[in-house]
Amino acid sequence: MLSNANYPALMQRLTDIFMIGILSVIAGGKGWEDMENYGLSKYDWLEQFLALPEGIPSADSFRRVFEPINPKVFEGCFRHWLESIGCDYFSKTGSGT
Repeated sequence: MLSNANYPALMQRLTDIFMIGILSVIAGGKGWEDMENYGLSKYDWLEQFLALPEGIPSADSFRRVFEPINPKVFEGCFRHWLESIGCDYFSKTGSGT
């Protein structure tokens, strides 16, 4: 496993990919190209809080990062993260795993 201290640029890039991907889906995106297009269209806003060392990742970059991830595991981690920041969305909607 790569540590953030040894590979900060790589880890930041993954952070950028996850953030843009999640924001794209929240905004109604359905696929890898939508993630790239969302990033391109929101670049000025995104660069205020993301590193974006090489600009917006390509659709292929989003695919390579997200495709191998087990959706159920990702959902569980995402829910845990939301709960850790005080978001109780799932308890309000009644959505369960």
